[in-house]
Amino acid sequence: MALVLAAAAACAGAGSAQAQTTLDESNSPVQIDGGATSITVTSGTNAVVLPNYASPGVEQGWITIPDNGLVLDYANSILSSPASSSPFGGASTGAQINVESGATLTFAGVPTLGYGQWVAFNNLIRASGDVVIENTGGNSINLAGANSFLGNLTLEAGAQLNTGQTWGAPVQLTFGANSNVTLGAGAQWFINQGTNTATIGGRLSAADSTATVNLSSGTLVVNGQNTTASPFRGTLTIGAGATFVVGDSTHSSAIFGDPNYVDGSGLTINVVRNSTGTPATLQGYGTIYAAVNNASGIVQPGGTAGTLGTLTVGSYTQGATGILNVEVSPTGASQLKVLGAASLSGTLNITVDAGEYGNAVYTVLSAQSISGEFSNIVTSGNTSGAIVGLQVTSTSYSLVTESTESTQIISHLSAANRDHIKLFTGALYDTIATTSESYGAPRQDYGRGVSLWMAPIGQRSNVRSGNTGYRADAYGGIGGFELALPHKGKLGIAASYTSGSIDTRSGTAQASVDTLDLAVYGGLEFQNARIDGIAFYNRYDATADRQLEGYGTISSSPKGISYGGSLQLSRGIFDNAVVPFLRGTYSFHKQKGVVEAGGDALSLAFDEIRLHSFVANAGLKIHPVAPIGKVKLRPEITLAVEHDFSNPGEYVTGSFATITGSPFSYYWSGNTQTAGVGSIDLTALLSPRLAVFGRVDGRFTSRQDSEAASLGLRLRF
Repeated sequence: MALVLAAAAACAGAGSAQAQTTLDESNSPVQIDGGATSITVTSGTNAVVLPNYASPGVEQGWITIPDNGLVLDYANSILSSPASSSPFGGASTGAQINVESGATLTFAGVPTLGYGQWVAFNNLIRASGDVVIENTGGNSINLAGANSFLGNLTLEAGAQLNTGQTWGAPVQLTFGANSNVTLGAGAQWFINQGTNTATIGGRLSAADSTATVNLSSGTLVVNGQNTTASPFRGTLTIGAGATFVVGDSTHSSAIFGDPNYVDGSGLTINVVRNSTGTPATLQGYGTIYAAVNNASGIVQPGGTAGTLGTLTVGSYTQGATGILNVEVSPTGASQLKVLGAASLSGTLNITVDAGEYGNAVYTVLSAQSISGEFSNIVTSGNTSGAIVGLQVTSTSYSLVTESTESTQIISHLSAANRDHIKLFTGALYDTIATTSESYGAPRQDYGRGVSLWMAPIGQRSNVRSGNTGYRADAYGGIGGFELALPHKGKLGIAASYTSGSIDTRSGTAQASVDTLDLAVYGGLEFQNARIDGIAFYNRYDATADRQLEGYGTISSSPKGISYGGSLQLSRGIFDNAVVPFLRGTYSFHKQKGVVEAGGDALSLAFDEIRLHSFVANAGLKIHPVAPIGKVKLRPEITLAVEHDFSNPGEYVTGSFATITGSPFSYYWSGNTQTAGVGSIDLTALLSPRLAVFGRVDGRFTSRQDSEAASLGLRLRF
């Protein structure tokens, strides 16, 4: 049946001028034992639940209720211990009390039980109004099952309340969006709700340190704010496997603890695990004004996996078996923010979500000061396309990620120098050709003995693969001394200096580079064939800058050397109108390791680059016409196929310069191995001792176009 009780029918004393009415045997309490009784406490009504009111011989005369109160009576439903097999009795068979908004339901009186036993009700409370638990003389009120407290719940001094547990599986508690739970001195609240979650929309407060909250199982979320006037100073125990959450993802303004002590000195929260190793968990998005002692449990800022957030605590201590779980995504990271000091040990677990990571510093722990360190740091997941490291300072732990794309400027320097050597050796072979008698340029035109030649040069190279690659430009000069030898031979020395730049196609990195080349060259004829050779040494000094958005420019000064030799065999046909040739060039390249500056945690230390290269050329030199006019203008066309037997791809390896991180390795496919090479040379004899020459050449692949040009003078002594 359903019974609605209004204030006017509450008790015999209703409407009198007395502030209190003493409860005696003249009252007619409503029984809530057994059956499917449903009782509604209407707005403005104060109801009191008493034990065994009608039982003869029970002294209860000290209990008082307000004038407009009503009495709800029950027979003792006794559980001698949590392990008891006793039934719940009449109070478990379906009675419900509906407390309307504006009404109050109070559990009062001392049951006739031994100290420390339970009085149990199952699925009893549906409260939109307030519920009060008074001191029950050392016994516990067990509001088992699915109870809802949409108003305020108050445990007065000495009260004991158990919630959640049933004979079957634990069930969920329900609180309102503005519900406050308040504990008096010595009050005890035990929460056991299995894997369910209860969310208190208001605050959980206890002004006295003797109040206790024991979260045995399940998850308890507190979204309200403790204040200096309504702090929590009691003891909070988070049981094995249970989770306490301060502020869910929509309540980052939640505050728990004692705001009178921002550094946490007014309250300690212990996060531990039980003897079988099951840990308790503390997590959330809000602020905890307490000293958090994570002796052996789990602290997890934010929420479950995939929900990032910041949890703020007064101070933090982590023991050898404690765990701090944090999570990082491309857009942010969860963080434990410690307002005071942090003392560290145990494990730091960093979960890295999938995604494309760029240049970023993700702070996962910050404090005013840090002592100790994590003894175990575990990172799981993959930062696609990025380098990963851990930055540790005196006040923070941060995960650092950096895009590997801009690191290619370092390997571009080495690759561009390989192309430069090809252009340099090619220019020397063309110089040999333009002064070779066997190629249709009579030696007497240039005289015998020593000659000096020089020319300004310009070079440009474009290497690309999709949106990646680089452009290299250089300008400078080349020159040498040459000595005529018997058998139409020659021996010379040459030097070249260029200054240029390299720019990545992404625009994120640039380098300026100065290059010096030195060479000895020569050749001679035998049996209508010719052999020429070059031995060379090359070095370059560069300044490389990488622009990291939000972090400024990081600079380094790479330096490299190369050396090697080249040999060419040729034989003129058709009266030297066509000269087929074969050429092979070996070189060794070494670029020293270098450390960047200016990027703090994002600065990198690049390893040394070492590689061997062998390039072969097969082609023709064509003299389409005999020397023309008085100046004996002579054109020459070179067409060849070039193949690089080494891998033209670019490798760059290294690690972070100032922080702990795993080594990185990045490969870019670079240029293709086979290229088409062509050049046009013009030589004019202005006088018996002076000649001018010009040259334009190019190298072309599906990924590269390179050009060089020079215009020079040759003077005979």
